[in-house]
Amino acid sequence: MINWNNKSFKNNAGFINKSIIITIIIIGFLIRLYGMNWDSGYYFHPDERSIYMRVDCMYKVLMNSLGYLDCIKAPPFELTEPGLPSIQTFFNSDKSPLNPHWFPLGSAIIYLLLFFKILLSPFFTIGVYDLYLIGRPLSIIADIGSMVFIYLIAKNIFGSRAALLSLVLFAFLPTSIQHSHYYRPEPFSVFFILASFWSMLKLYNKQSIKHYLYVGFSIGLALSFKISALSLGIPLSILFLLFLISSINSSSITLQLHQIKLFLITGLVIVSTYVIINPYSILDFQEFWEWNTREINIVNTAGIVPYTIQYLNTPNFIYEFLQTTKWNIGLLTGVSLWILFISAIIYNFRYPKINEILLLVWGFAYFITIATVEVKFSRYMYPLIPIMIIIGSGYLFKVQYYLSQKKNLFHPVFSILIVILTTSSVLYGLAYTNIYTNDHTAVQASKWINENIPKGTKIINDNHWDESIPDIYGYQIKQIPIFESDTQDKGFNIAIDLSSSEYLIFYSNRTYNAIFNNSSRYPISASYYDSLFNEKLGYSLVKSFTQYPEIAGIHFQHDTFSINDIPTPIGFPTDDKSGLNLNLGYGDNDIVNYDHPVVLIFENIQKYKPDRIYQTIYSGRTNYPSELNSVLNTEDRIINSNGGTWNNIFSENILAQKLPILSWFILLEILSILLLPISLIIFRGLPDKGFGINKLLSLFVIAYITWIFVYLNILTFTIFSIILITVILSAISIRVFFRNKDYIITTTKNNIKIFVLEDLIFLSAFALFVLIRWFNPDLWHPYLGGEKPMDFAYLNAIIKSTTMPPYDPWFAGGYINYYYFGQFFIAVYIILSGILPEIAYNLAIPSLYAFTAVLSFSVGYNIYSLYREKTNFNRSSVFAGLMSLFLITLSGNFGILFQIIDNPSYLMNPTRFDWWGPSRMMEPQFSITEFPFWTFLFADLHAHLIALPFTILTILVGLNFCTNLLKQERIFTKKFIASFLSFALILGSLSVINTWDYPTYLVISLFFIFIGIFTSLSSIQQTITKLILISSSLITISYLLYLPYHLDNTIYTSGFHLSNEQTNIADFLSIYGFFLFILLSYFLLKTLSFYTSLPIPRNLIIPISIILISAITVILSFTLYFGYFTVGIIVILIIILKLMIPDLYINSLGNRYYLFPLFFILLSLSICIFVDIFTIDNDINRMNTVFKFYNQAWILFSIGSAFLLTILLESINSKLIFNNRIVTFFWIFLLGFFVINASLFAIFGTTSRVNNRFTTEFKSLNGMEFMQYASYTDTKAPLWNPEMNGLNLNHDLEGIMWIRDNIPGSPVIAEATTEPHRYMWGNRISIYTGNPTVIGWGWHQTQQRTSGESIEEINTRIQDVKVFFSTENKKLAQDIAEKYNIEYIYVGELEKIYYPKEGLDKFDLMIQQGFKKIYYKNGFSVYKIELS
Repeated sequence: MINWNNKSFKNNAGFINKSIIITIIIIGFLIRLYGMNWDSGYYFHPDERSIYMRVDCMYKVLMNSLGYLDCIKAPPFELTEPGLPSIQTFFNSDKSPLNPHWFPLGSAIIYLLLFFKILLSPFFTIGVYDLYLIGRPLSIIADIGSMVFIYLIAKNIFGSRAALLSLVLFAFLPTSIQHSHYYRPEPFSVFFILASFWSMLKLYNKQSIKHYLYVGFSIGLALSFKISALSLGIPLSILFLLFLISSINSSSITLQLHQIKLFLITGLVIVSTYVIINPYSILDFQEFWEWNTREINIVNTAGIVPYTIQYLNTPNFIYEFLQTTKWNIGLLTGVSLWILFISAIIYNFRYPKINEILLLVWGFAYFITIATVEVKFSRYMYPLIPIMIIIGSGYLFKVQYYLSQKKNLFHPVFSILIVILTTSSVLYGLAYTNIYTNDHTAVQASKWINENIPKGTKIINDNHWDESIPDIYGYQIKQIPIFESDTQDKGFNIAIDLSSSEYLIFYSNRTYNAIFNNSSRYPISASYYDSLFNEKLGYSLVKSFTQYPEIAGIHFQHDTFSINDIPTPIGFPTDDKSGLNLNLGYGDNDIVNYDHPVVLIFENIQKYKPDRIYQTIYSGRTNYPSELNSVLNTEDRIINSNGGTWNNIFSENILAQKLPILSWFILLEILSILLLPISLIIFRGLPDKGFGINKLLSLFVIAYITWIFVYLNILTFTIFSIILITVILSAISIRVFFRNKDYIITTTKNNIKIFVLEDLIFLSAFALFVLIRWFNPDLWHPYLGGEKPMDFAYLNAIIKSTTMPPYDPWFAGGYINYYYFGQFFIAVYIILSGILPEIAYNLAIPSLYAFTAVLSFSVGYNIYSLYREKTNFNRSSVFAGLMSLFLITLSGNFGILFQIIDNPSYLMNPTRFDWWGPSRMMEPQFSITEFPFWTFLFADLHAHLIALPFTILTILVGLNFCTNLLKQERIFTKKFIASFLSFALILGSLSVINTWDYPTYLVISLFFIFIGIFTSLSSIQQTITKLILISSSLITISYLLYLPYHLDNTIYTSGFHLSNEQTNIADFLSIYGFFLFILLSYFLLKTLSFYTSLPIPRNLIIPISIILISAITVILSFTLYFGYFTVGIIVILIIILKLMIPDLYINSLGNRYYLFPLFFILLSLSICIFVDIFTIDNDINRMNTVFKFYNQAWILFSIGSAFLLTILLESINSKLIFNNRIVTFFWIFLLGFFVINASLFAIFGTTSRVNNRFTTEFKSLNGMEFMQYASYTDTKAPLWNPEMNGLNLNHDLEGIMWIRDNIPGSPVIAEATTEPHRYMWGNRISIYTGNPTVIGWGWHQTQQRTSGESIEEINTRIQDVKVFFSTENKKLAQDIAEKYNIEYIYVGELEKIYYPKEGLDKFDLMIQQGFKKIYYKNGFSVYKIELS
């Protein structure tokens, strides 16, 4: 009998186990070493070739070797100084020979190879074509290191058996074998990622400075090879959070500080390691940033460069799953690993294990990131696969153990399955290795060409942006520039080349795959390939070269032609493989095209003439119709064209038209009351019980449910649908009331004061802006009127749309590709009220302002009440709310004060104030510095204005959710789910109302969750799991709730770049001066008092002071030197903010609510830093970047400042500042100054603004009434002359009203466009009727439709409108009308000064073509087109 406990037996078992491990590693090494010269020195991998060439040049320049001058001829190398650099030269990025000037990959990959070349050059001659002898072995060594770490990690988490299986699976992993045959960063990146996880696991098991350092070095090295290793910050953050929670639970301040110190050390090691290995990422940051942002844009947007066109419209997640499963891993193993990986994620939600969570969270986040970018090279998935192997192996044995405990038949069956899976992996890995047995397919093709085709023969090489068949220099080679724009000339040149050549060769499928994938952009090129492969151009396939993974006669074939409807060339393949051929479908570019591409050689058999070839190609192009972004399908276009009749939506005989203000307000109050019970139940965690939230939320929920039902084609967008949803919601609310009657009545009685106050605030704010809009309701002015025409056009189009997405009034046949949801929200209420849009527009602005006002009060009141733990009505909380209200909705910057200082006489005549100036505080920069009151006063119904109340609403619903977490509410209770869904609904709304706001408020939302969970649970594993679960669920659900919008909408900007402009410190202070005064006041008057009261030894005061002064000096000097002085000031303010935490904590009664206003200020300061360093892509200078983000900062500053000011005044009320009346009086005087200054714009800016219009003769809320009184001279019109009178806008008003009353549906109406002269009177018919026109403001359409085809289409439409009205050619006009489905033409005074009389007169002569004049009056005509 074997004694299992015998020491000798254990030693023998251990020796056998180690022998097996070493054997597997040796086998892994040998199969990676096999075929190392697979490309015969031709370097078919372009990245590998680029690295070798860069290293060779750097070596020559460093050593002054022969040929170094060729390396420094062109920019950016022309300033490089050859030879070993001095310290001064090293730090000069332009002159240093160590600067690679190449940053698409980490510099470590270059320096590593350069080091070994320098080391070995004294002993060996190493040219550029010998570098693979160093580079590829280094990749193999990195891969072997990955095997070791995979074994160690798997053993640490799951035990020896799982570790051994993980080692086997990775040793025979096809993608690992392939990447070890290249010198690229992937093997090194994977090695250091695994090293990082190993270090983190060791740190988790035992916290020591050694393990912190290991973690820092590993992550720093991983970043040095690929910056994408930044994702390691996710598991590292989880680990640090875990340790921080443990230290806080211990209640030891010393331990907490020690923990923070260790975190900072780790971060410092990461940064230091990265900077030391990649010094020029810092020293040449501009070039580094440009390289990386360009690469990010390439990855995010398929088609920017030709080699990514193949990924256009590739399905997210599915593509990664299929390619990884079939090719990177192997079919059986791949499917198993995916199932086990997903199962592990689900299992850890219920039974969390931190060591598994570290891997799973990183793996999940990494996969989501990779799967959602547009470019999908399979190498991007490589770092995830080792993690899948570790998790999969571990869970295989977990399942096996579970089955063994059950003692049923499944246990032996499952064990056999493990053996089969392992065997299949080994066999597939060996099969892949066989690729390197024969010559590369391009090398085989080269030999065949040289043996069978006479030298001097004309050969077309179809390899644009691709590799080439080598060693064909003795032939006349012609390349087809296939990725240049498709034109008739290009098609004819292809025909000429084909006719005059004898052979046509393809290195791989890259060209024809990409072209067929974007056939709408390349119809001629697609037709060329289609005709070629079907032998219609006189060419026949004479030879193909293929190489597939193969073992024991079984070939695992990739099907080059199984994607994008590419026809298989007749006669393919010419080299049939004997044995069993398994077709696994399409293989990605990374998988196939570097080491075993399909090479094709065609011979010109028929010798067709160019004309015949051209006709064949050109006649076939119609198979590939052009497809534009954001275009309605035919059914929706017809439905919308027939729907939206004005008289069916609005009636002028109802009471609402006679008493619009009263009707609007009463309806709003009724809806609020009807849905109040729901709000009182969901938001009971807030001190005001959600009353402040209720008005906006009630209307929004009605709008959202309407939108989703219309989008899903359950309902159409009509008043009946809105009423139906309102009735259903009201019924639910009534049911909620009766089920919670006692609570609701008691809550109302107990909080009646705050309810009444919030209602009065809403009413006052609404009345204020109704009055302002009454004095200036105009919806157009040519100079300072803004973009109300666009807003009104979109609003009217949404009102008239029958389906969703709404049709675009400025792009006939398209839908609105813009964050339109805020205007949809307004449109729902307009339809429900029945008030005409030109009046409702001027009621919507006051309503949104009133929503913002009451929510501003509510957020200030609620946060301060929670901080002071006061649930009843109290003066301090009311003051905090009123201060928040004042700062957000009434205060302004220093703009008016500066005007008073320059021109005191303006005070006597306030209309002379420049109300526009405060929105342009950074002149001469072209940046917008709006603040909320200015935004509402300007009254463009833009996305950023509509979003203002929703941003504050997001904070309030987040605060409510946080209170539920702090009360340790159980997940999946009705109360928890309701508060969570309301949170996700409102947060998600920002992405569709004003996308700019979503990232910032997502950060705030995650902070709410963090604080709520961080302080409410004792179990660390439960805390981490719940944090991940709730955060990921919030992000996912907030996206899914608006999924239809996200699927249809194309974002017109996807990145950012370094800013060329910064905010001057004087401008910064003039914008945010009041907030900074409050912040510094609190620090000087409260925080310093707190610190001076601490028992700090005297001998430490001077050293601490020296350290602080030195730090401030260094920060300011550094930022001043690099041109970021304002950033330096902000950094100091952030330090001050953090110093305030202890004082606030001690006075917080033990709660965490003080953290929210501090976090808001911190975030607003961070936003200001971001804006000074980065600018959003496609911006005008940094106009919108400053505009959108500074608006967010204003809101957050206001909330935080109101909170701090309330505490300050409470303190001063009980005790003089420094016990000194003079100091106290002086501070109060300064506070009064800032309050008065902040109020100046609301007084004088408003007075000036309401008088800035065509005429002040009338007061009204009708935004179109100005047309009755105004005339306008368009001096930019082509046919304008000084003798002409101005345009009589009243005539167009008559035309607009006639169209509204008499034209059914929403047909396309042709009218003048005044492009490129913006904000003119053009497109007035589509603006004021909502009917679609051919093209509106081209500039905004260009911003909203970003693809190359769409921009070209916009320009075409502008030209077509001009031709339509100008040409005398009736057939041409008829064709244009048919092209855009034009049903009506409007010819008014504007058309007559933009287009020649002869062109306009033709419409009267086109009766036979179906053109009929149906109305004429006061110089304008309306024609109806009835095309046969």
